Amino acid sequence: MRRWISMFVRIGLAAVVALAVVAGVAWYQIFGQNAPLVDGATVGPATTIVDGFVAIYAIPSDTGVVLVDAGIDPGGAALDAGLARMGRTRADVRAIFLTHGHGDHIAAAAHLAAPVYAIAAEAPIVSGAERPTSMVGGLSANDGSVTVTHPLEDGATVTVDGVEVTVLHLPGHTVGSAAIVVGDVVFLGDSANSHADGSLHGAVGIFSDDTALVDAGLKALPGRLPPSVTRLAFGHSAPLGVDALRAYHP
Repeated sequence: MRRWISMFVRIGLAAVVALAVVAGVAWYQIFGQNAPLVDGATVGPATTIVDGFVAIYAIPSDTGVVLVDAGIDPGGAALDAGLARMGRTRADVRAIFLTHGHGDHIAAAAHLAAPVYAIAAEAPIVSGAERPTSMVGGLSANDGSVTVTHPLEDGATVTVDGVEVTVLHLPGHTVGSAAIVVGDVVFLGDSANSHADGSLHGAVGIFSDDTALVDAGLKALPGRLPPSVTRLAFGHSAPLGVDALRAYHP
């Protein structure tokens, strides 16, 4: 009996190790090749605030800051620290623009007294009324703590506290994912990533509704951007020059 117990224990341990290896390989393939985010780095008008493995971008405005995305920590510890380095607090956040509604990009918005802007089609994803259709994203819905207060249509330009923002619908990662243009930067969220070798890669399949749709949108995007755009910013990787987007071939 003891021998059988010992054998089952060894099998169980081997299974745990195998799962850990598989998970490690999958994590490396998805995120490990990304050019790493740098906390506090500037991208055009924005300062990068790294919250775990995701970026929040804080853009100085006339009386405070405008955010692109709101991170993974609902408590907002990384956001608070990043704002403090800018001489600001969460009370100074004037607006939050969401690239999409996955939970790792919206969490702190629940505790900020600021309007939330997103593509109108993404509002049900943000609120949890609907789930993404991707393999991983569709496993659970958001909890309803964040809602889109200002739904936008494709191509809308709004000015909040002196910051002009243009929102371009870039579906595929989610139904209402967006490219957000501020100054000389387009924020792409999870629709693309930069690898350490300086190359641009499209959205990760298991987290995306339709990668072919993302790729088509990325290929068409250079023709939709104002000529002032020179930089690409991403949700999980370091910035690139816009030439990487013009050269993108999935």
